[in-house]
Amino acid sequence: MNFKTTAVMMFFLAILLGWFLIERPDQKADADRSSVVRTTSSVAEKPIFENPPEVDDVSAVTVTRAGEDAWRFERTSAEDSQDDAGWQMVAPGRFDVQKWQVDSIVRTVTALKYQIKYAPGDAGAVTAAQAGLEPPRVE
Repeated sequence: MNFKTTAVMMFFLAILLGWFLIERPDQKADADRSSVVRTTSSVAEKPIFENPPEVDDVSAVTVTRAGEDAWRFERTSAEDSQDDAGWQMVAPGRFDVQKWQVDSIVRTVTALKYQIKYAPGDAGAVTAAQAGLEPPRVE
């Protein structure tokens, strides 16, 4: 590599580094997400869980899709894992998985909300088939 090529590469690297330091994409994205006003519904949403568990309190997660093998994840301790305590897929195979991936599933499920709740047999209640939940695609 000659001097001119090296100088051009250093110039572009300096511009990229400067842009990254000025923009801070991760902080800007977090700020943008927190300022979003959700206007998809005028109906009040209520959390499904009154007291949702903390992510660190969940020790196992099972994901089942219709017609497929269940995926089971179990939390590992620091002694079982090479890194910090994380998650391991134990079914259908045994693999270490990224902690943030399973934690994201847990956060999504514990943050679920509903708008309308029907007691079984209520007039006007939606059946599971009408709601697209029968047969279930994911459990």
